Amino acid sequence: MKVGFIGRTKILYDAITLFQKSDEFEISYIWSCKDEEYYNFDSKNFEEISGKIGCQYIFSSEISSNIQVPHVDLVISINFINLIPKSFIEGIPYGVINAHAGDLPRYRGNACANWAIINGEDKIGLSIHKMDAGLDSGPIIQKKYFPLQSNTYIGEVYDWFEEIVPQLFLDSAHKLRDGYIPKPQDGDVLRTFPRIREDGRLNFNFSRDWNYNLIRASSIPFDGAYCYLNNSNQKIVIFEANPINIDYDFNAISGQIMERNSEDLSFLIAIGKDVLRISNYSINGLSTEESYSVICKSLRNRLT
Repeated sequence: MKVGFIGRTKILYDAITLFQKSDEFEISYIWSCKDEEYYNFDSKNFEEISGKIGCQYIFSSEISSNIQVPHVDLVISINFINLIPKSFIEGIPYGVINAHAGDLPRYRGNACANWAIINGEDKIGLSIHKMDAGLDSGPIIQKKYFPLQSNTYIGEVYDWFEEIVPQLFLDSAHKLRDGYIPKPQDGDVLRTFPRIREDGRLNFNFSRDWNYNLIRASSIPFDGAYCYLNNSNQKIVIFEANPINIDYDFNAISGQIMERNSEDLSFLIAIGKDVLRISNYSINGLSTEESYSVICKSLRNRLT
């Protein structure tokens, strides 16, 4: 079976290496485009591996008839920057398999895993499906789920994606070759839209759970959730926190520093009548120790 690969990220690269080891598949081309900053993966790796394989390499964000590629039986795709057109999909006998980081059809669109954490879901779905002309609307080949605990961070979810998706691609290719018919999507649709760095702004007028979920959804490999010190231009980026209970009643302004711990450099802030412990953070790019000395200088300080 001749296979093409379209997309980005290390997941696609690992899938290519996995298919390359199999005698059942011949890799005909690799098609990539500009990376996102948080990928920590250089698309030049695709060019290098295509040279080793001896297949065609294309670098373009647009799929058009002006770019000629060899005929293939199947295409594997993940995180391509634009929708793959219907005219391209219809020319491939087994279609285009896509890995979608969302529980289709409930999570269609972008940043599905981040939105799932923000929404307080109890699990995140990973859907392997055949692409059609719509957005994430094609029939399902298989699904897997990652349980979300109250302390699960987005980085753990991405690690899980990287671990299982290449093998799921290979398994799905085998299933299609052996005659498996993917199942149409069924259920209510939730459309999620892209998130940008500025969407990580904390808001201490909202609940503690909302802010905590936003911190977990914005953490590494992304830029982190953020706020400011005392309404200044001193930006505080937060990567890790946890809700705690304290043994006394209090009055404080939301965002106000309540307690400081010089041993582990953590501190507590009030959010309404709840408390959040901040443990991994930086102000203006300083080290944690330097940041602690600035942020925790006074209990009059507030995160805003």
